[in-house]
Amino acid sequence: LKLVEAALQKNPKSYATWQHRKWVVAHKNLVDLKHELALCQMLLAVDERNFHCWSYRRYVVKLSETDPEDELEFTTEKILQNFSNYSSWHYRSALLPEVNKVTTLDELIKGDQGDAEKDEGKSKEQILPLHVLDQEFKLVKEAFFTEPEDQSSWLYHSWLMSHLTRGEDKFGATEVDKHVEEEITTCQEILEIEPDCKWPLLTLARLFELQARRASAGETKQQLKGKVKDLYNKLATLDVMRKGYYRDAAAAL
Repeated sequence: LKLVEAALQKNPKSYATWQHRKWVVAHKNLVDLKHELALCQMLLAVDERNFHCWSYRRYVVKLSETDPEDELEFTTEKILQNFSNYSSWHYRSALLPEVNKVTTLDELIKGDQGDAEKDEGKSKEQILPLHVLDQEFKLVKEAFFTEPEDQSSWLYHSWLMSHLTRGEDKFGATEVDKHVEEEITTCQEILEIEPDCKWPLLTLARLFELQARRASAGETKQQLKGKVKDLYNKLATLDVMRKGYYRDAAAAL
């Protein structure tokens, strides 16, 4: 372990070195796992985006049975240090369902009836509670206004939106529509400051597209589709390498 630690200090992104340490730590009865977490913390303080270290940390956390809520707090700390942190956002998306396994008595009761579904190979994907989504939308909004050009927070936002829309039976259509409107407003506010910023433009197009799918046939639906096409056309001129994607997206409306 001392040899590997010395090697990591010289090259903290060596695949072979991390894999060898993982092999050694697999003998967990011989290793101080708290030291391993401290090592990860030290290396992530130097480079908070080192995905090798993040992957190793997740492995050690599993071995040590660390409280997921502690890890969630750690991701918050790292994200606030640097919003452009793909690994931390991704780890957060894995931790949140774990931390919020049961949110209501009704869900707890229903959990006892899930054996039949499991026997048939079925598993119902968990939807995050609305109050958790609200907290996460607030966090990601901070990232948008700090670094609107950074992709990582926008990808995380897309993941949050998937939970919102798939949870309509749980939250209600009115609540989903209200949240979609709030996210549209956020994108529009950013575009007032950065009118040619790709990510809020693309997110706004997808939000309008979502509204169009949810709208009943009529003038409103066509107006929304028109807004989406205008945004895709603008994106095609700003992001020329992906213009084919935007044109296909517009044609599919």
